[in-house]
Amino acid sequence: MARPEGFWQGLRPLAPPARSPVVRPAGVYIHVPWCKHRCAYCDFYFVVGRPDPRFAQAVVDEWRERRGQLGEAPALVGLYFGGGTPGLLLPEQVHAIISAVGREAALTPGAEVTLEVNPRDVSPASVAAWRAAGVTRVSLGVQSFHDATLKRLGRGHTGADARTAVERLAGAGFRELSIDLIFGADTQGADELDRDLALASSMADHVSVYCLTYEEGTHLTRLRSRGRLAALDSDGEADRYERVQARLTASGFRQYEPSNYARPGHEAVHNRLYWQGRAYLGLGPGAASYLRYPDGTAWRGRNAPDLEGYLAGRAHIVDEEHLDGAHALADRMFAGLRDMERGIALDALEAEHQVRVPGDVEGALEQYAREGLLERAAPRCFRVTARGALLADRIASSVLRD
Repeated sequence: MARPEGFWQGLRPLAPPARSPVVRPAGVYIHVPWCKHRCAYCDFYFVVGRPDPRFAQAVVDEWRERRGQLGEAPALVGLYFGGGTPGLLLPEQVHAIISAVGREAALTPGAEVTLEVNPRDVSPASVAAWRAAGVTRVSLGVQSFHDATLKRLGRGHTGADARTAVERLAGAGFRELSIDLIFGADTQGADELDRDLALASSMADHVSVYCLTYEEGTHLTRLRSRGRLAALDSDGEADRYERVQARLTASGFRQYEPSNYARPGHEAVHNRLYWQGRAYLGLGPGAASYLRYPDGTAWRGRNAPDLEGYLAGRAHIVDEEHLDGAHALADRMFAGLRDMERGIALDALEAEHQVRVPGDVEGALEQYAREGLLERAAPRCFRVTARGALLADRIASSVLRD
């Protein structure tokens, strides 16, 4: 049953200060916190099971309560369903959320509506329903096309499932398709990685490739601590990373972010909001938001990772932070160094945040440029090189340590 208008008000604190408008363009992220099972490497917030029928209405209610935080008549370039496993939502739930957002915010020409799915979510009926609901882009969690590695990662599909899913999506007319891969599992040799990259690059115009990480509390971390698997060392990770770069660039892809590769014109619009410090509103339990204002300040916060509280209307913001101009500028620089095409333009950042970049920070950027880890795209504009991509976060942390 739908909640009355204003249901959230009074049950959850209003997150950012009442400022309008935010700097545009903006996006909306919806966190769908369900999976069929827990993968061996994952530490994201989710619960095992099927989506609750109340979820779509809860998201719509939250959107109605918070949409004003994006200003009057917000214009959106991206609407992104992440998780968890958003592909588990019923198509009518996806449609209800897209329709509710679209009624009160303009989706700009070329705006993305992305749905993350797993291969076994992809049926002829589901792909047709997603298209009808307004989804324009699918991010497919393949991770590997090889069954032994999929088993090690705790995935719930086979390599054959992944290939069938791609065929179904292409047959339904999804031109914008991204394939996610993981490298670094102890079961995966270099030749297997090459085959994964060749298959992915032949099937999609966007490929995201992540190094396997061992997060606290995950099954793989427990296996490693017991000596039951051998993780790649840093040299091995670097070797595989360079292999990914070489194979995908040779296939016509450009690396535009340390983990993301696309053929020209197929870069992820929504994800670029994060790297450019644009505003995005996170809906759903555990979802993060970031709002930036014309005076150079910003606000960020995260919905509590509490599914039952969210469904009952008791959601609240955690990790809330109001950023003055200097800290907002530092945030922009940290995220912007991940954009390997546009980088960070110091003159523009100073004008937007009304703060001067400290001389020692600019000096550190210049030093990394001399070392070949950064390059100058223009005067006072720096971007990460292919050689520096694996170290992008370390470089940013070092530059902005104070």
